[in-house]
Amino acid sequence: MCGKMADALKIWLWFLSVLNGMQCLFFDLISSRYPIPRIFFWLPVLRLAGIYLILFKRKKCGLYIQCITYIIAADLYSLLLNRSFLPELLQSAPVLLITWLFMRKTRKSFE
Repeated sequence: MCGKMADALKIWLWFLSVLNGMQCLFFDLISSRYPIPRIFFWLPVLRLAGIYLILFKRKKCGLYIQCITYIIAADLYSLLLNRSFLPELLQSAPVLLITWLFMRKTRKSFE
């Protein structure tokens, strides 16, 4: 059972890394036309670092890095779009919850 969950976690993390890589490219292309703060480029890069810490180094701190970057991103989006902080944060909660659920089954293999 642990092997299947580890495979599911790997697939999920590779999926997240592709999405965050595409987000980096998107913000890089958009920033050449519009004045977007560079923090929106660096947040997905930091998320990628967290994903790779989980995927390759088996470190729990990768999940913490993801949590922090999603909180910062939700705060920045809420400030820029004049929206409430909570809906922005709830949009990223499923990603963190799924990652945590996959990690929970094999938590003893993480440092």
